[in-house]
Amino acid sequence: MLFEYPAHPDDTRAMMVFNMTIGNPSVMLRTSLWREKGMHYTNALRQTEDYDFFGRYLAQLTIANLPEVLVQYRVLAHSVRPAVYEERLRVANQIRERLLGTFGVPYSERELHLHNTISHHPFQLGDITLAEVHDWLWKIYTSNEQSRFADSAAMLRAVAERWFLTCYLNPDRSYNSWREYFRQPLAKHYKLAPAYLLNLRSKISCCAT
Repeated sequence: MLFEYPAHPDDTRAMMVFNMTIGNPSVMLRTSLWREKGMHYTNALRQTEDYDFFGRYLAQLTIANLPEVLVQYRVLAHSVRPAVYEERLRVANQIRERLLGTFGVPYSERELHLHNTISHHPFQLGDITLAEVHDWLWKIYTSNEQSRFADSAAMLRAVAERWFLTCYLNPDRSYNSWREYFRQPLAKHYKLAPAYLLNLRSKISCCAT
């Protein structure tokens, strides 16, 4: 799997509501952030401490990713022990819950469950409908319009991409995800990445037959 991260600071901030948006193995920070601002990692965390760090200081940081690849490394499938994987997911879910507050997004227990589900891959929607997913993503966007924590256009791009990815990665083949995808307003705001185009055509073709 090739990990791609947003280059522009506006997109980096907006997409953080779902996941870590920084290529952490090659991250560079000003020393003044540690010495003068007192920023620090949480020593008690063994997993996902980078997402925790950038999430806690997101309001104070301007974060950008270089478009060039600086570090190449391989993560082998099934190389992470189940206990470590579960701990990472648990901590990431806690961080996402905190970030919803940072972005000014109110939520119910079901909405929090939905948010954590679609922010992680692979996922199973279970009894969550795609219409619910779209309503939740639109709520994130409209809540941010009130809080103005993230740039408006960047947040619209972020939720539109998440809407696409949820439909694209949805493993439930008993439901026509693409009919629902194109039926909802967020479909108009996602610019399809070339990497997905060929697979998308085959997926839509399979659904239509």
